[in-house]
Amino acid sequence: MAIDYAQQIPILVKLQKIDSLLSELRAEIERKPQELEGIKSELEDKKRQLDKIQEDIKKIKVEVKQKELELKSGENEVKKLQQQLMQVKTNKEYKSLLSEIEGKKADNSLIEDNILDLMEEIDKKEMELNAEKENLKKLEAEYNRQEAKIKSEISEIEKQIQEKQTQRSQIASQVDPQLLAIYERLLKNRGGLAIVPVINEACGGCHLSLRPQVINEIKRKDQLVTCERCSRILYLDE
Repeated sequence: MAIDYAQQIPILVKLQKIDSLLSELRAEIERKPQELEGIKSELEDKKRQLDKIQEDIKKIKVEVKQKELELKSGENEVKKLQQQLMQVKTNKEYKSLLSEIEGKKADNSLIEDNILDLMEEIDKKEMELNAEKENLKKLEAEYNRQEAKIKSEISEIEKQIQEKQTQRSQIASQVDPQLLAIYERLLKNRGGLAIVPVINEACGGCHLSLRPQVINEIKRKDQLVTCERCSRILYLDE
């Protein structure tokens, strides 16, 4: 039985519109998770920043411990020197030892100041840490909100795809099997575009200028006319 191209071509055009829409919907589903990438990257940066602040605090606390040990050692030295001071016999030795004690006390005072500075730095770092933790919480909440929104949008798109798939099956059932096989092959091999209109006497797919004879063949609607360059099926959008 001969194929009625005048009747079949409009059905293929409908099928192409459905397939193009399905392709767009599937591409949108693939794109949706990428919308979270910006916030996800910001979250990772924030977590790295928190880790660094915590590491800084840890290092400063270690330094404080070292300084405290150094101060304790210095204070013990002062005590020893003060004990020696009670045992000296000459005025010269007394003055020399007293000078050494004063010098050691001055060193200890500098260490104490250093410890206070470090403790102040820890306080600042911990305040910064708490502030960044709050920022992280807000960012995580925004991420979760966006993720839920995107999941909902994807679910809606999937419903649309199911509806369009049903429509596609109904339309495809009206196409001659031989013609449908040609269409399906072109759809796969030509980037999802199997049938295209003639636009300004050129192929709507690859834009090859069409000879007048080809235009006339399309107008007759008694055969399948394809583009000489891209092989897509051609039709006139009337």
